[in-house]
Amino acid sequence: SSESFVGTFKTQDAWINLSVMDDKAWVKLCSAIERADLITDPRFAEISVRFENDALAKEIVGAALEMQPFDYWTARLAKAGVLHERVNDYLEFLAHPHTVASNAVQWTDHPEIGRIPVPNIPGVEPAPDGDPRAQAPRLGEHTNDILAGLGFEAADIEALRRAGAVTGK
Repeated sequence: SSESFVGTFKTQDAWINLSVMDDKAWVKLCSAIERADLITDPRFAEISVRFENDALAKEIVGAALEMQPFDYWTARLAKAGVLHERVNDYLEFLAHPHTVASNAVQWTDHPEIGRIPVPNIPGVEPAPDGDPRAQAPRLGEHTNDILAGLGFEAADIEALRRAGAVTGK
């Protein structure tokens, strides 16, 4: 429903995403964050009015979540049955067991910036390390080849480069 309570909130040490899809889940969340008063508060008691007061609800829930670290909240939310998950930063994502197990990212050597992660496309075999398909071309890397393939002579390509119409080698 578009009237669900969904959001990303800061805890003391990490970010957490919550998904509260109905009134029963709202009661579980309020209990888990020790704000039972919100269960009967007329501004939040039912999903339709909670939707109308979404910004205030998020402000109140956010203030509660900032009081404790992520591990404290995930234990309470899991026990209460509230849908939630940690929001990983980029390095946490790369090291996450699911990212590694699903081969979602491969590392390749970039000629200018060193070893970089490249996302794999599901269902497509990853390009082997060193394969030109393993990384995006640099700006202008194939200018000469493309223009020559279109019938431009070397002198014409150089004239385009001097005029600033193309870049590359």
